[in-house]
Amino acid sequence: MKKILILAALALTAAACGGSSKKTTATGATIACNYPADGECDTVEGDAAAVTAAGYTAAACTGSGGTVVSSCTATGRIGRCALVSGGITLTVHLYTGVAADLQATCAGAGGTWTAG
Repeated sequence: MKKILILAALALTAAACGGSSKKTTATGATIACNYPADGECDTVEGDAAAVTAAGYTAAACTGSGGTVVSSCTATGRIGRCALVSGGITLTVHLYTGVAADLQATCAGAGGTWTAG
């Protein structure tokens, strides 16, 4: 849940640096980073240049205590929060916590909540 606010700030920073709010898949990139101790897995996808400029790299994932994975699992997931900005879509998959609290935090960060 704490990463939602951090990731929202990074997404907004990317947009402030001149990124587009439209997702581009022609030159797309996807990075998935699992944080099992935090009950969270993050997926970042969109324009490759915007993803890199926002600091979403395999090195950043492992450097922050995460593990790069091919995708975030739906097994045991309470819900996910999607934030779109700066040419990227950031989806935070959450596996621990109270759904109503997670949804409120997501909404407060400007994200879109999807249960399950």
